[in-house]
Amino acid sequence: MRGAHDYELVDELQGMPYVRCVTGLLDNEGRLKQREVVVTSLTEGHRIASTYLFGNRPKNTLKWDGKGGQRVLPDDRVSNRSFGDELADSDKFGIALDGNSRGHPPAERWWNVFETIFQYDPNSLVHGVLFPQWQIKIPRVLTAHLEAFGAGRVDRSGVKFDRLGKTTSGQPIFAVDDATAREIRATFILDAALVRSFGRKNGEAVLGLNDKQKEFLIALALWKIRRLLEKPFRFRSGCFLECVSLKHGSDEVEIDVDIQQAILGAGFQDPRVTDIYWPREELYREAEDQKPEAEAEPEEEGDEGETEQ
Repeated sequence: MRGAHDYELVDELQGMPYVRCVTGLLDNEGRLKQREVVVTSLTEGHRIASTYLFGNRPKNTLKWDGKGGQRVLPDDRVSNRSFGDELADSDKFGIALDGNSRGHPPAERWWNVFETIFQYDPNSLVHGVLFPQWQIKIPRVLTAHLEAFGAGRVDRSGVKFDRLGKTTSGQPIFAVDDATAREIRATFILDAALVRSFGRKNGEAVLGLNDKQKEFLIALALWKIRRLLEKPFRFRSGCFLECVSLKHGSDEVEIDVDIQQAILGAGFQDPRVTDIYWPREELYREAEDQKPEAEAEPEEEGDEGETEQ
C-alpha cells in the first residue's frame, strides 16, 4: 500500500491481485455506487481469511450469517453468497460441506487451494494464511526477526510543559528508560522448498502453480525485503534504523528484482482487484455483548429431568 491511510498499491506492484472490503450505497437496481474502501487483504492480519473478506461466521455454527461479505460482481451487483462460500466451491477449494459447518479439501484438491489463493491474493501465500474451519493452514514463505547485540539501557529524563498553566500537573519531570545496542541484525528466511511445493508437473499438465507463478512469489518476497531496507525506517518510538550492510552468509549481496516483469509473467487474470461488500450498518455497528460461559442462563428442564435442546 502507498501509506497507512492510502489503500492504493504502490506503482511497482500495479497489476498484482488483492481483495478489498468496501461499503457504500446500493441503487434501486441493487448496484453498488460510490465504493468506500475500508480494509484490504494487504492490511489485514489474517489476509484473505479475514472476516471482513470471508464473511462473518458465528463460532457456534461456523456458517455465514448473511449480513455482509459478498463479492461485488462485474456489473456492480452484489452476490447473494458470501465470498467464503464461493471459495469453498468445487472449482476452487473443493470442500464438500454436505450441510455441515466444517470440512476440508481432499488431498488432490490442494492444488486448487494454491491456485485460488494465488488468483485472488498471492501475498497470502508469501505471509501464510489460515482457514481453521476448513483445516487449511499454509505456513509463511517469508519470515524475519531482529536481534540486538551488546544491548544496554540508557536512562534519561523528560519533562512535560504546561505553557498556559491550565492544568494542575505543573511542570513534572519524569524518568525514561531507553534501550540501545552495539549492533542490530535483521534475519530474513525465504522458504524456497515451500514455494516449490505449491505446484509440480504431472506429465505435460501442471498441478497447482506453474514455474512463473512460483517465481513471482519469490520475487515479491525479495521485493518486500528490498523495500524495507532501501531507506531508513522507524521501527518504534525513538528507534530509527538504517541498513548498513546486506549479506548472504559472509558475502555482501544486493537484491536485484524486476517485480513488474514478475507480475507480467505470472499470468494474472482480470479483474485484479476483488471487492467484498458490507452494508454500512453492519460494518460499523457496535459489537454485541456476550455473557461468559460461566454466567450463561441455565437451560430449562423438561419432563423427568431431561434437558430441553
